[in-house]
Amino acid sequence: MRCLEGWRQFVAEAPPPPRLLSEEKFAALSAVEQELDDEAHLDHHARLLVVAAYTVRHTVASGRRLVLLNRHAISTQHPAPSTQHRSIE
Repeated sequence: MRCLEGWRQFVAEAPPPPRLLSEEKFAALSAVEQELDDEAHLDHHARLLVVAAYTVRHTVASGRRLVLLNRHAISTQHPAPSTQHRSIE
């Protein structure tokens, strides 16, 4: 996902929640199946946090605002003053 279109598709998706098994059904699964079920739940919640996180939305909005505000700005870099040769008296 290296392009804006891919990001927009990623954030627009609403991943379906994974199936929720009863304790008995979960216990009846093999160790590999239990691990896959756990991974599905973790993956689902991780995607929700990325997509719905306030911080992400705020950062994207702030970034857009800064790009718009600085669109025509002329920027230069000023080197920091050297403090190596100063003496403390």
